[in-house]
Amino acid sequence: MAYVVNGKRLADILNSGSTGPLESEFEIEDLISAIKDMKDKVKFLENLRKSRTSAIDAEIIRNEEKIDLLEKVISSTLEKVGKKSLNFPGIGKVGMSERKGKWVVNDEAQLITELEAKDKVAYDRVVFTKKGIAKKELDEILDAWEKVGNVPSCVSKDPPTKSLKVSFDANLVVDEEMTQEPEPFVQKTSETETLEI
Repeated sequence: MAYVVNGKRLADILNSGSTGPLESEFEIEDLISAIKDMKDKVKFLENLRKSRTSAIDAEIIRNEEKIDLLEKVISSTLEKVGKKSLNFPGIGKVGMSERKGKWVVNDEAQLITELEAKDKVAYDRVVFTKKGIAKKELDEILDAWEKVGNVPSCVSKDPPTKSLKVSFDANLVVDEEMTQEPEPFVQKTSETETLEI
């Protein structure tokens, strides 16, 4: 069974470039279907690229930009309606996840000095003989220090990011014509025609 996408609404979103939320979470179904269709196109084009490259690369980039835009619209819609995930039976699922912020070491030498002075066990755990840092273990230590307000000035933390996961129903078949962008309307004008009787 093919799922028909509201082509006009999809074209409006893609042409506007706006990532504002949809009117209702029920409209997300169309975006899931469009994303699946575009991902299928990207996969096909990636395989075809081996023989033809430049035109295909441009089309892949164009579809990936559209996918990114549609995913941002879904994310803002989920935020608007206060939902972390939604399931659209026969179509797919969407879900927001939040990744915790990532620690950035701005001054490794100062951090090594701080670790050695503040916590010898932590120092031994993360500082290598060549005086490098074990990133995973360091993240745990910095998370603990952050909780007690003891983060040294030689590190900073990137803000947390949100990511959207879109999955597709195994039986979803999208009517490909409905996800094509409509051709722009051009009104043709012609010279006055003379009709002879």
